[in-house]
Amino acid sequence: TEGMGPYDWIGPGLVSVEFTQGIQVLQSISDLQESLGNGTASPSLVQPQAFAGGNGKLLVTIVGSPYEMASVNLDGSGLTTLATSSIIFGGSWSPDGKRIAFDPGHIGHIGDYDYPDWDISTMQADGSGVAPVFARPAQDMRPSWSPDGERIVFVSDHGADPLSANYEVYSARADGSDVRQLTDAGTTIVNVGNGGPKWSPDGSKIL
Repeated sequence: TEGMGPYDWIGPGLVSVEFTQGIQVLQSISDLQESLGNGTASPSLVQPQAFAGGNGKLLVTIVGSPYEMASVNLDGSGLTTLATSSIIFGGSWSPDGKRIAFDPGHIGHIGDYDYPDWDISTMQADGSGVAPVFARPAQDMRPSWSPDGERIVFVSDHGADPLSANYEVYSARADGSDVRQLTDAGTTIVNVGNGGPKWSPDGSKIL
């Protein structure tokens, strides 16, 4: 599970939940999608990211111009925009529910090609105190906190051709120090459109 609750992001527009509250949460997301989509439920409009047991909030990405990282109550009320950016791919609550790691980005240009350039930042649960973890020419994205809140695991194409889509898995301390490359496949090993790496509950493994 992500954070301290039974909810976790598993793909665009999807969230895995315990059955006892699952129907309520999924219905809330559907209602939220419909309200933001002018009466039309769009599975890609509101993308659930992670649940924080510490404050009972669901983290969502709202697709638009700009993208929004927002928190919302499990019943769909209290939608609060925390950050905006040209593009935001994913986000993760810290285990204590007090901080968020997310990946705001912008569209870069190489010759005739447009490509997204993501950076990883952290912020407080209310959207204040945004601090960059990485701000480098690379696609650093899909951050997820370790169970002890000390490290962030993420994917990156750092050092690769930005158009190659070759991503490796890295971890770093939450302040951006002690960066460790965990894989060295030299090819596309992560389908970043379907989520990112996650820590096991005991912190001993990364999926």
